[in-house]
Amino acid sequence: MPLFLWQVNSVETALYSTHKNKPERFARLQDYLLRYYPDDHVGKLVHSASFPITRAEIVSVALGKLGVLADVATSQHILYVPPVGRKPIIDKTLWAATSSVEHLHGLIDMP
Repeated sequence: MPLFLWQVNSVETALYSTHKNKPERFARLQDYLLRYYPDDHVGKLVHSASFPITRAEIVSVALGKLGVLADVATSQHILYVPPVGRKPIIDKTLWAATSSVEHLHGLIDMP
């Protein structure tokens, strides 16, 4: 399952600061992620271009080295962690239904 952590620069507090982060800010998040991912699993720190005069930014970071986010992450960055691997489909009926228009019609109210 892909993981998206919005505003990753805001971990550990609900308060805003313009000061530089310490690498330790990301230690608890790193410890948590390493319970589910290998330490060399690479995530992507992503900042989308919001205006035509700005550039998108993508920085690769190993989950075992999240302290580097202190040097690059801002409140606009998202940390994307791709799945470690594909798991086999267990419920093939449900899998087929996810792309079925008939199944969709059974899930929504249609006038």
